[in-house]
Amino acid sequence: MENVLSVIRFAREHKKPFLGTCAGYQHAALEFARNALGYEQAGNAEVDLETPMPLISALVCRLNNEQKGIVLKEGSRIRQLYAQSEIAEAFNCGFGVNPKYLNLFAQSELLFSSVDYHGDPKSLELQSHPFFIGTAFQPERSALHNKQHPIIKAFLNACLG
Repeated sequence: MENVLSVIRFAREHKKPFLGTCAGYQHAALEFARNALGYEQAGNAEVDLETPMPLISALVCRLNNEQKGIVLKEGSRIRQLYAQSEIAEAFNCGFGVNPKYLNLFAQSELLFSSVDYHGDPKSLELQSHPFFIGTAFQPERSALHNKQHPIIKAFLNACLG
């Protein structure tokens, strides 16, 4: 996992386009907590059940390709990409960002830019970065239905410069 975090850090620090979905979203939150905020003990309970700071923890209920409603925060890039305030996306995950630690990010440039109807975070973005987005859902799966997803389109445009 350390190599993955190093690549994410490189993208963050060098302003390279980054899109992390599912575990990539979780790793982006973990990388930022450790390296930008200094919480070196932040961990992933899926990998280490004994982590002293389970920033990534098991969801109360595992999501198996279930459509869930998501509220996009006003002023966020993700809301701008969708051009609407609420969306529905499919989830297939058993772990996520632990809401207990969200306050650690409150004064940082990392914005949890969407939440589900229970208030749990479902996406993040760096406000000062040209393109740095993480989602708990997997927009790339829209290709399975021959659909173009607004996040994927924006990511590809960012990569092309």
